[in-house]
Amino acid sequence: MRIRIAIAILLIMTIPLAAQRRSRDVEHVTFIHEIADKEYVTFGDAVRFFVLILGKEQESLFWKNVDILKAAGITRGLDYQENTTARKGMIAALIADYLKLGDSLFYLIFRTERYAFRACIAHGIMDYDASEWDRISGGELIEIMSKVSERASGGKE
Repeated sequence: MRIRIAIAILLIMTIPLAAQRRSRDVEHVTFIHEIADKEYVTFGDAVRFFVLILGKEQESLFWKNVDILKAAGITRGLDYQENTTARKGMIAALIADYLKLGDSLFYLIFRTERYAFRACIAHGIMDYDASEWDRISGGELIEIMSKVSERASGGKE
């Protein structure tokens, strides 16, 4: 009898947690859908997407999301404003820190967006026919972040 009561209590406790998780999943899908429709994304969008990739709880305030990335060793030296239009070099710098793309000698020495972008090209994350100064669209950000997520989870090299 006690076992049945314990199981019932556990089930009752997990129902709100499942509903809360489903709510977060819907928020994530909505966020990605909003990103896909943007002609150009902002640095704030990219930071929020990285927090999503890390599997952390997204904060409503931009600087709290930046703090989450800083704690993970990402955004070192990047101090852009939330509404700054994101460029491929900015995103590449985040990616290079996150994936630890340290096999590029120039990136290891200089740690600039230019060489982070070149390291991302070498790893097949970004296209070679672009510049680190190019603005990034929502669709491009989603494509790039899916490659990052796959690589981070142990996908193909």
